[in-house]
Amino acid sequence: MLLFAKHITTMLYNLTPHAVNVIVSDTLRITYPATGQIARLTGKPQELIKILDDGAPVWTSQELDTAEIPLIPDTATGIIVPMMVGEHLRDGKKTVGLTRKVDIYAPDTSPDGAIRNMGQIVGVSRLVTYGVYNPDNSKIL
Repeated sequence: MLLFAKHITTMLYNLTPHAVNVIVSDTLRITYPATGQIARLTGKPQELIKILDDGAPVWTSQELDTAEIPLIPDTATGIIVPMMVGEHLRDGKKTVGLTRKVDIYAPDTSPDGAIRNMGQIVGVSRLVTYGVYNPDNSKIL
């Protein structure tokens, strides 16, 4: 149920590795093209801890501690990042690269947000927001 929505003028810069297709209806599809720049989480290197009987290696899980955000154009009012990066930013964890306030969005790939064709995600019905990133304190407003 839509209680309130406001239309805002935005210029979103896509920092995911692929085009983001927001399929609102049969007649409205918004595509944010891939820019070739990708927001990533980095952290401590993984370590090999064992090899299973069938030969499959098992490594430690990654401890991701830093969001690396590439330089974005001055005209961008917001960025689209992978959901894990958005959650990292929302939680106020270490971030490098963001130097000004921008709105943070991610494609909603949840079961009711993702649009699939033969099991593959071809688009989303909406973006999710993580708020406005404030570089002064690395927090979301």
